[in-house]
Amino acid sequence: MLDRLKKIEMPHPLIIIFAIVILSAALTHIIPGGKYDRVENPSTRAMVVVAGSYREIPNKPQGLFEIALVPFNGMKEAADIIILLFIIGGSFSIIKDTGALSAGIYRVTKIMKGKEFIMIPILMTLFALGGGIFGMYEEVLPFVGLIVPIAIAMGYDSIVGVSIVYLATTLGFCGAFFNPFTVGVAQGIAGLPLFSGAGYRIIVWASMLTVGIIYVLIYAARIKKNPRLSECYKADEETRKKYLSDTEQELHPLTMRHVAVLIILATGFIILPVGVMKYKWYMKELTGLFFTMGIISGIVSGMGLNKTILSFLAGAGEMINAAFLIGIARGVMILLQDGQVMDTILHSLSCAVSVFPKIIAVQIMFLSQCILNCFIQSGSAQAAISMPIMAPLADILGITRQTAVLAFQMGDGFTNFAIPWNGITLAVLTIGFVPIWAWFKWAWKLQAWLILLCMLLLLWPVFSHWGPF
Repeated sequence: MLDRLKKIEMPHPLIIIFAIVILSAALTHIIPGGKYDRVENPSTRAMVVVAGSYREIPNKPQGLFEIALVPFNGMKEAADIIILLFIIGGSFSIIKDTGALSAGIYRVTKIMKGKEFIMIPILMTLFALGGGIFGMYEEVLPFVGLIVPIAIAMGYDSIVGVSIVYLATTLGFCGAFFNPFTVGVAQGIAGLPLFSGAGYRIIVWASMLTVGIIYVLIYAARIKKNPRLSECYKADEETRKKYLSDTEQELHPLTMRHVAVLIILATGFIILPVGVMKYKWYMKELTGLFFTMGIISGIVSGMGLNKTILSFLAGAGEMINAAFLIGIARGVMILLQDGQVMDTILHSLSCAVSVFPKIIAVQIMFLSQCILNCFIQSGSAQAAISMPIMAPLADILGITRQTAVLAFQMGDGFTNFAIPWNGITLAVLTIGFVPIWAWFKWAWKLQAWLILLCMLLLLWPVFSHWGPF
């Protein structure tokens, strides 16, 4: 039986995603249609639901024609992420082909020999601060291609590399204390002072990060001792060939041209957070930044324009699989919205919360946000849709609105790294060369621990009647 199970071929992720698309279309035939009225919130400019305005309307069943349009509609909606993914893939291919990254990684591993464990908590804390302070999330994509090869060179695997960057950022985003996209928008809708309650949120942030660091360190120690325990062992061999070939013999010395490319790379990563925080850069600006980094690196390295462009196209081509995954995954939400059943799902979740005592209701609010996040992965959009319902609901239940905001931000945050159809997760795994099944097999235990931690962290706000400050 075990031999037969081993021979079973796992379906391609595109097949799984499209199965979810078909299921979503089927739900539009079963779930009644519903709609909330929405108005623009003056302080956030977001369209928010008017509490008590839900009404039933005819649903619009989505059929084979609408399913056939999912790739186009989904990729159109996710065009900004997909374009950024192509640009990052192409730019990092150029930087890789210059040989600078291989030579630089080799020297980093030599310097950190015997001290690799120090890098994990330090880097994870830095990325978590980015998520917690200015809401860094999509911006981590370029860092994945830099950190994963370093992690592999240090004797770990690509899961450790992705965790250092993406997991840490997600946990920081989830326990954020100054995140304008979640805390800011949700508090604005709930009528709370902007970024109030930061003291307890810092405790939440530190608690979630600590659990994440411990989980990664335990796993990293096992892989360091026996690399073959990694689900990514074979996949990482390919990464070693791409980034680390011949470096142990130093057949690619660190030349002045390599140093120039590494300076360009470092400058880009310094500019990135400044642009995001000070100038509100987003996908378009990040695309321009990394396109410029890639082209200049190719020219400075002496590759020549033709070789630079060919390298760029080869790297961008490796992102096609992820582009389709992201686009079709976005189609799930489009089908539910076009079928007029998204608001019905939201209304049902809010009704389920109101019948329980507050100590249980707050946990259901949190779990409801986790479920809602499976369909709406934008933090600000989820806040705009759910907080106008959850804020007055909290008043009815005797739960402070500050607590409702905390339940929202935790439900919106960490589940992103364990949702198979989350576009950013798929993009991160593609850039990091992590097989999708290997990641989710590794992540589910951590997900369970984090859910338990979040439920415990919601108890004090209920008992203390946590206010706006």
